[in-house]
Amino acid sequence: MKILTATLLLCTFAVCQGSVKPNDFRYCKELAAGDSLKSDVGVFSLDGDIYRSTQGDLSDIRLAGRGLREVPYLLRLATRTDTVTVRYPIGLETINFKEGPDNSITIILSRKETDSIPDELEIRTPNSNFEKSVSVYGSKDRADWQALAVSQPIFDYSRYIDVRNTNVFLKGPAFFYYKVVVGTAVEVKRSPFSQIVTQTGARPGVRYESFMQNAEPFRIEQAEFFGVRAEVRAANPLQVDHPLPVTSSASDTVEKATLIYCRSDRQPINEIRLSTASRIFRRQVLVEGTDDTSKTADWTKLATSIVQRLKMGAFRRENLSIPLEGWQRYLRYRLSIANEDNPPIEVSGVTARGGVHQVFFFHNQDETLTVYYGGVDIKPPRYDVAAMLVDIPGVVGAQWHLGAQLPANKNGPARRRPWLSPQNILICSLVVMVGVLAVVLFLTVKKVEQYTAQKSEQ
Repeated sequence: MKILTATLLLCTFAVCQGSVKPNDFRYCKELAAGDSLKSDVGVFSLDGDIYRSTQGDLSDIRLAGRGLREVPYLLRLATRTDTVTVRYPIGLETINFKEGPDNSITIILSRKETDSIPDELEIRTPNSNFEKSVSVYGSKDRADWQALAVSQPIFDYSRYIDVRNTNVFLKGPAFFYYKVVVGTAVEVKRSPFSQIVTQTGARPGVRYESFMQNAEPFRIEQAEFFGVRAEVRAANPLQVDHPLPVTSSASDTVEKATLIYCRSDRQPINEIRLSTASRIFRRQVLVEGTDDTSKTADWTKLATSIVQRLKMGAFRRENLSIPLEGWQRYLRYRLSIANEDNPPIEVSGVTARGGVHQVFFFHNQDETLTVYYGGVDIKPPRYDVAAMLVDIPGVVGAQWHLGAQLPANKNGPARRRPWLSPQNILICSLVVMVGVLAVVLFLTVKKVEQYTAQKSEQ
């Protein structure tokens, strides 16, 4: 019975072990580890060979280790993280205000110990057409003041141009009290209107010009302090350029359109851009895609958009991009540019904008890995490692590199070590199990016969 139990366990192990079947795929590529593997997670990017040969959902990709052991992985688009500068308000309390003899105003504010350190001051005012100097000081006891910003300009030149600045940047440690000094609090401005009087009589021809002067105070609605910090925003797909070589281009005089045919490696794209030297045009463009390489291919409509360019002196208006709905993967693209009664525009090139998929996996540095791809009716894999890694958007893996494309059924671990394949192990285990069962059954029958014979003699 011990032999039978061991045999059953061996069979169970052979059946449950995940393995890759090279004959299910058309191609394979060996993976080479980088010079430095500082992470337990490996990563490589899909290339044109893999995109060109895989299904639309990329489900026909498998990663195999030693003995065709299936290696779980996570497949996702490469992402980039954007670091942005964010301003957030700090609620300082105004505790004192006074006017100075030098036509300045002083505002003293207090900061709580739990508040952040101010990095910026914004003077909010409804005034326009002004220029003031602002100084900011900090103190811990309102006795000794340290300069954080001295005579920094704030201004509004909207009378001449739409330029305005009411922010002052601060440099220094944290303080409990802040003093804001604004110079030229009250500004005397001449009225833009003048009265001109020409005298007659005793002194004819003498002209008098009179005008008014207004004292305009600088009104401050709020002196608000802000902190500044860098934030990493949610990861967005990394956008790269994919050239779309033009295979043919022709103008249809009947349909009044220019047809441009392009080929691709089926990378995921969401935008197509034209390159042209034409200067003045506005055309509607229809984009279609297909994986059929025959002349009678059925085309799928992907997008319709307007491309235009207008250059007249300093005036420019340009849009040469055609956004697509979602990610698209086709071997061929067709652009139909509606010319109407206009001469065709000169298209010198077509470029697609899209993403790149990356494969993440836990690796063994001493193990040789092979990527198999290009299968038919392959169901998408379901790995627990994908569920674990997908929650870590900032995961950084050690770079692995793809080798040359090879036929999967002629070059692979199965051909090099056929006797180690899980299929052969399973067959051998079944043969051994059947043999053991036959021996056990023979011995049992023999014992029953001996026991029956002994009973008969008695």
